[in-house]
Amino acid sequence: MMTKILLATLVVALMVSLATVASAQEAKKEAKKEMMEVKSVACDPQCGFKVQSHDEQELTDIVIAHAKKSHNMDVTAKDVKAKMKPVSSKDAKKAKS
Repeated sequence: MMTKILLATLVVALMVSLATVASAQEAKKEAKKEMMEVKSVACDPQCGFKVQSHDEQELTDIVIAHAKKSHNMDVTAKDVKAKMKPVSSKDAKKAKS
């Protein structure tokens, strides 16, 4: 009887451990995907400013600086995030060339 309880406890502990590892791996994949996805923000066509980056924070900082310097506008990180658009991998490769 004691052996069955011990075995059941061991099986449950093993299942929890495996679930934790799988969850951590999934979170890591999701974070990597976010870093790999190129995003862009474009200013008014009359201005012509456009920036692309894998890093949302970098993109946000650049756009805020551009808005302040070129247009004397104060924009927030939330404003910039609302304007971000994913760039297709084909367009991202063109931009690197």
